Amino acid sequence: MEMETSAPCIYKKYLFGEIFHGKGLDWQEFVKILGLLVINSTKCFIEKNNADNAATTLMAHLAPKIKVLRDGQWQEQNAAII
Repeated sequence: MEMETSAPCIYKKYLFGEIFHGKGLDWQEFVKILGLLVINSTKCFIEKNNADNAATTLMAHLAPKIKVLRDGQWQEQNAAII
């Protein structure tokens, strides 16, 4: 079984471990952990959005038309036929 080591998992384990073991959790620590979770989630969202935009841009720059030699003549066809 693999251990989860991503930042949100570590924060959740710390947060719930402190609460359920009766140690208590002061508001400052709770706000810090919650803030880190929000920052991490925002960062992941931005990175995924940038990756999606890059993939879309690359796909848009692919050649939609190609030149093929058919019956001794060069013709322009949709790239989807290949």
